[in-house]
Amino acid sequence: MITGIDVGLVQDYISKYDKGEPKTIWKISVLSVHAFAFVASKISDINKSIEAMIDIVRFGLRGFDNFKDKEGKNVQFKTESHDVSSKTFDIVSDNIISIIPTDIIVELGSKILEITKLSEQEIKN
Repeated sequence: MITGIDVGLVQDYISKYDKGEPKTIWKISVLSVHAFAFVASKISDINKSIEAMIDIVRFGLRGFDNFKDKEGKNVQFKTESHDVSSKTFDIVSDNIISIIPTDIIVELGSKILEITKLSEQEIKN
């Protein structure tokens, strides 16, 4: 039986690079079909792969806990509106994307793609 995806389902993720305490908890979600279509062309173009990962994180990151700026202050999660295929999405703001380390962007982007390919039941397990 095929079931629809729940784009509102959020999963906690801790980076393999996070060695400190308390851990930063990244709140990630599956990409909708429209968001995935937007990034799909970049995924196959090796010259745009980091751009694709940035977009994947912008569409798939729903929040975070314990993410600090360079001064050790908590970062407030912020979004901005972005239109894709006549749909409006609230995506992660440029100010936040610009302070997430590149290795974490790539790791989060890969994890978001992974859960996008899984069924909702697989995500819950």
